[in-house]
Amino acid sequence: MSESTVHYLQLHPGLSIPELSIGEPFRLVVIAETAVSDDWQYEVGCWLLDSGCLYAMCWGVDCDGWEDAIDWASIFYEERNKTTGDHFLMTSSHADAPLDEVFWFSESCAFDPYIDLYSVLILHISEHDGEDYLRRKYASQLMGRGRPTL
Repeated sequence: MSESTVHYLQLHPGLSIPELSIGEPFRLVVIAETAVSDDWQYEVGCWLLDSGCLYAMCWGVDCDGWEDAIDWASIFYEERNKTTGDHFLMTSSHADAPLDEVFWFSESCAFDPYIDLYSVLILHISEHDGEDYLRRKYASQLMGRGRPTL
């Protein structure tokens, strides 16, 4: 895999979801710092699929719920768009893993067999911005491996 381009977006829990234009299919790391409603999780999941997410890794508060919401969004995406598996989304939940391992997993294991996923979105569900910290943490996992471009 070529070098990754890492994007960061903070979403305030439960608030409106902005437009997202990464411009190519991408991998996603959800970092949830607070609980949100199931409906909002599903709404975010639909938005992610419409934006080009093809691999989602969920970590933090209710990460299993995030994975389920994104899986359900994927099922309904297929029905809504009359597709037959050509927009397959892979998900994983990392409830017991340190964040460093999730970032490592993103770069080492989260691939699509047919589409290059060079872009990574760190989706931070939080009241507080953590961009600098999370970008450094992502990059530090991969120092010396010739990986992400931040």
